[in-house]
Amino acid sequence: MAIEMARLTQTIAQSVPSVSDTLVQFDSLAFDTTSGRMPSVANNNLLCSTSGAYLVTGSIRFAPQNNNLNISSAGARIRNTNAQGIANATDTQMVFNVADMDQSVSNQMTSFGANALTAVHNGVHVITGHIRYQGGGAGAGGWYAGIRLNGSIVIGGANSVTSAAGGFGEVSVAHVVYLNQFDTVQLWGWQGTGFGQNTEPGFGGVTLAMVGPLNFGGSERYLSIWKNGSTSLRQAESNNVVFIQPGAINVATICQLNQGDTVDLRCFHHSDTTPISTDPGFGDIHLSMALLSPA
Repeated sequence: MAIEMARLTQTIAQSVPSVSDTLVQFDSLAFDTTSGRMPSVANNNLLCSTSGAYLVTGSIRFAPQNNNLNISSAGARIRNTNAQGIANATDTQMVFNVADMDQSVSNQMTSFGANALTAVHNGVHVITGHIRYQGGGAGAGGWYAGIRLNGSIVIGGANSVTSAAGGFGEVSVAHVVYLNQFDTVQLWGWQGTGFGQNTEPGFGGVTLAMVGPLNFGGSERYLSIWKNGSTSLRQAESNNVVFIQPGAINVATICQLNQGDTVDLRCFHHSDTTPISTDPGFGDIHLSMALLSPA
């Protein structure tokens, strides 16, 4: 008994827009041992003909470009439009309620961590923070703003001191630091006026911003296998820190499928060049599926 398996291939280049999950289009059938029960060129997918465990593989290659595939460094800034109370002589993490901007893919810099910014790639980052204290009262004061890594490691701080009774405090802090993907940075404040103070949201207020990695360039590329057009089974990533070279990605998974389930292949890229094309003439653009063990 022949193993149930099939492969779809692409022989005509496909245009892929930037920042759009795109179904890979196939125009040829490489092989099929199921007498037509498994592959569908028209639907760009493979059909599970027998319930069981399957090996599913996919491959894609993006064509080289004549222009720059580099993407801009990701950057984001968050801000608090409300006054926040800061107790005397108490380290306090700043809270935020507005994302002024986030140019990372899927807003990952601002969506992963509450009251924090998240690094989306390894590399060198520039981080800035700003706190304005309302001041008031009879005492002179000292004010502080600091940047922390992952909630505890202090990586930068600045102080402002005034001898004028009732004066306000305004402190800015900046730091350059190497961050790993998914590291988070937070802004912390401290004031020593002898009484509680609020932050001042109306004059630049409380902001935390980050740009980086500064040394990152290239086109983010993803390839994923999907079941029934709605469930991602496996995703692979490739980042080309080059200008005009092509990029190839392979993805594979072993999964349990039921008779009638379908699998397809999706590709994604994020670059300043849009669209870019697949390259079927060099490398194998395919979607393959083989039955390993019937249910």
